[in-house]
Amino acid sequence: MATPYTRRALIERVKRHVASGFPNDEFSISDNEILFLIDDAVAFAIKGMAFEHAKIEGVLAVPEAFQITFELDPLVQDTNTGYWYATLPQPPISLPLGYSINQCYFAGAQFGKSSNIMPLSAKRSAYREDLPMPRGTFYWVENDKIWVWATNNQPLSNMTVFVQMPSPRSESKDDVMNIPEDALTTIWASVTGELLKRYGIPDDVISDGLPAGKK
Repeated sequence: MATPYTRRALIERVKRHVASGFPNDEFSISDNEILFLIDDAVAFAIKGMAFEHAKIEGVLAVPEAFQITFELDPLVQDTNTGYWYATLPQPPISLPLGYSINQCYFAGAQFGKSSNIMPLSAKRSAYREDLPMPRGTFYWVENDKIWVWATNNQPLSNMTVFVQMPSPRSESKDDVMNIPEDALTTIWASVTGELLKRYGIPDDVISDGLPAGKK
């Protein structure tokens, strides 16, 4: 079951944890900075949980609770290469091909959902047109841009692409963070630890069994 946390609630909880007497004028950490650390921690948790599954099962299983499907803007043709492209909301999480993006497909009111667009690895994209491959539609990603190519050079003007991929982000701070319960501890420790280290905020550590310090 997903944790009923929003990013806004987690930001407020982080502030209260690292600042004495929150809110106060001396606490200068912005919401955007904490949000950046949260997104970074969620991305780290996704990769950590994925590779933990890989060691146990022998296959790379991405935690389903992190999957988000994005509807991209209609495809536009690049005038220099003739390939079609759209902009992703973020670069994909750094996972091997086939896991960084779970599925990619066209969809529309007239024809419904298409078959999945096939991924093309970066190391083969340079000579993609010379490879033996099935006829169809392929995609590859460069940073936050997804490129689409039809082997029959079919025009893809205004086609809408849907991309499902692991994502550390949501559209709003008030959206519920769709993360597994066991990932929240990792995210919390990462965010608070980074803030305490960055701002030099004293952190009390209680170690039972040690002699009392000098007075």
